[in-house]
Amino acid sequence: MNFIAASGDMAQPADQPSPGSTLRTRIFSALLLAPLALAAIYGGQPYFDILIAVAAVLMASEWRRLSGGALFDVVCLLMSAAVLIAVLLTGMGMALAGFGAIAVMATLVGLTAIFFKEGRSVAVSCAAGVFAVGGFAMSMVWLRALDPVGLNLVIWLFVTIWLTDIFAYFTGRSIGGVRLAPRISPNKTWAGLAGGVFAAALWGALWTTLSGAGVVLAAVLAGMGTAVLAQVGDLGVSVLKRYFGAKDSGSLIPGHGGVLDRMDGFIGAAPFVALAIAIGGPGEILWL
Repeated sequence: MNFIAASGDMAQPADQPSPGSTLRTRIFSALLLAPLALAAIYGGQPYFDILIAVAAVLMASEWRRLSGGALFDVVCLLMSAAVLIAVLLTGMGMALAGFGAIAVMATLVGLTAIFFKEGRSVAVSCAAGVFAVGGFAMSMVWLRALDPVGLNLVIWLFVTIWLTDIFAYFTGRSIGGVRLAPRISPNKTWAGLAGGVFAAALWGALWTTLSGAGVVLAAVLAGMGTAVLAQVGDLGVSVLKRYFGAKDSGSLIPGHGGVLDRMDGFIGAAPFVALAIAIGGPGEILWL
C-alpha cells in the first residue's frame, strides 16, 4: 500500500505539528506498515486478497464519510459489500462478473442515497466511490493472480507509485514553482509532478536492467505513464475532499491520514495497468 507516500502539505498552521515532526510520524508509520504490505504481496492468495479487501472496505467507508454519511449506515454497508463482492469474484477468477457486480451495486448505492433524501451530489459521489474503489480492488487482485508475472508486476507497481509520491512531495517542497492544480490541490506543483515522473522512469529502467528482462524504453515509458495516472488519481480524490470540505479522508494512519489518502494513486493507475495488460495479454508485458 501507499503507506510511504507523503501527503504534500507544505504549509502548516500554527496549531499544527511542524513539518519535521509530521514527516517523522509518516516515516515511522511506513516502517511499521510497509513490511505487512510486502509480505502479503509475496504471499499471494489468500493473503494479498485479504489485504486488498480490508483496504477496500476502509476506503469505501472513508469515501462514504467524506460524502456526508456515517459508518455502518445503509449506504456505507452497501458500498463495503460491493467492493468485497468484487474482490471475492475476481479472486475466484470471475473478473467480468465482479465488474458487473460493481455496476449493479453502484446503481443500488446511488438509488439508496436518493431514497434517503441525501441529494444528487451525494448519490453520485457514493456511486462513483463504488466504481473507483471497486475498480482498484479488482485490478490489484487480478494483477497479482497473473501467473507467472503477478508477483513481479505488483511489486513493480507498488514501488513505482511509492517513488512517484515520495519524489513528487520532496521535489515540490524543494523547488516549488507553478501550481499544478491550485483550485483542487494548492500544494501540488508541476515541479513535483516532474520529479515523480522522473523517479518512476528511473525505477523502470533500473528494474529492467537488474532483472535482465524486458525492454528498457518500454519500462521507462510504463513508469512515466503510471506516475501520471497515479497523480490523476491523487487529484481525483482531492476533488472529492475539496467538494465536501475535508482535508483528509480519515486519521487511521498516523501522519498520513486515511487509507484513501494513501491509496489514491493506485485508484488512478491500477485499473489502467490492468486494462492495458488485459488487452495486450500478459505475455506482451515488455517492461518485465
